[in-house]
Amino acid sequence: MMTNIDFAPALLLSISNKYCNFHEIRNTLSMIISASRRTDIPAFYSSWINNRLHAGYCDVPNPFNIKVVSRVSLTPTDVDAIVFWTRYPAPIIPYLPAFLQMGHNIIFLITVTGYPRFLEPCRPSVQKSLDSIARLAEIIGPGRIVWRYDPIIVTERFTWENHRSHFRRLAKALSGCTQHVTVSFFQDYTKNRARMEQARRYGFGPLPLSFTEENTLLAELASISQTCNMTMSMCASGDRLLPDGVQPGACIDGGLIEQEFGVKLPKVKDPGQRKSCGCAPSRDIGMYDSCTFGCTYCYAVKNFDLAAANRRRHKATGTSLLPLPARQVNSGQLPLPLAQPCTRKS
Repeated sequence: MMTNIDFAPALLLSISNKYCNFHEIRNTLSMIISASRRTDIPAFYSSWINNRLHAGYCDVPNPFNIKVVSRVSLTPTDVDAIVFWTRYPAPIIPYLPAFLQMGHNIIFLITVTGYPRFLEPCRPSVQKSLDSIARLAEIIGPGRIVWRYDPIIVTERFTWENHRSHFRRLAKALSGCTQHVTVSFFQDYTKNRARMEQARRYGFGPLPLSFTEENTLLAELASISQTCNMTMSMCASGDRLLPDGVQPGACIDGGLIEQEFGVKLPKVKDPGQRKSCGCAPSRDIGMYDSCTFGCTYCYAVKNFDLAAANRRRHKATGTSLLPLPARQVNSGQLPLPLAQPCTRKS
């Protein structure tokens, strides 16, 4: 039978055992932990991730079927790298020395756009974000921090010229704190569609840009990046022709992880992401509808009231980010807890 573990389809293994053999799966695949595309763990759930890393595992429900739960090892011997996605890393910074002492390899993807409050009503101030990134760079180094100026949204009230001047100020402030900036243009998703239509009524809806217009703006931002000693990449660029100074990129960048930590990763893309995405395969340990920054364009939150309610339900001592019915975790479909640490083949 097919086990009920939620690996992406291309990585799913068919095992006839009653229980899923995590050891076999880990021995055949590298593992990057994504924490998380689905929510902001460093900003809102830093105590939880601290507890889970010390415990060495967490439980993750399939986002499309909450009855399907996977136990994911978080031990340094099983994990090649942890990639933290956040707008505000300050709450997790006190825990980082312990994470590093455990032997974890850590990359941070930090979104700083500083859009008007209509688009980002609950984000931290730009200055607070910049200050926290400077503190983070002192701990893990600028090479392991990626600034995400993402998504780029050109609107009637935040124009092309606004992007140029705003990006220049941010890049100057972040110079020396990061060597990498990644960008992409706004994407329409089911979860953000109604909110962005409402934003259009107030002059904040995305304006259509031609391919030439996009590349012209990218070239100008890349030129600014270079003056601030940063390389620029575009995520999910697919096969499009990019201007000079902009490289095809990925948020979960296997090349960067190999370069920084000396690990060897398979040269494959994550089959669970959109076709144009160049990200390396990873296991996401977050849950949707749990970030409360309230960004209008967010693809990970459908209902902000639900996200706030879910955050209230969160327990830092739980094995999963949000509570699960007890029977789901111990349903006999998963070997919980793991019987023994697994070892990776060289």
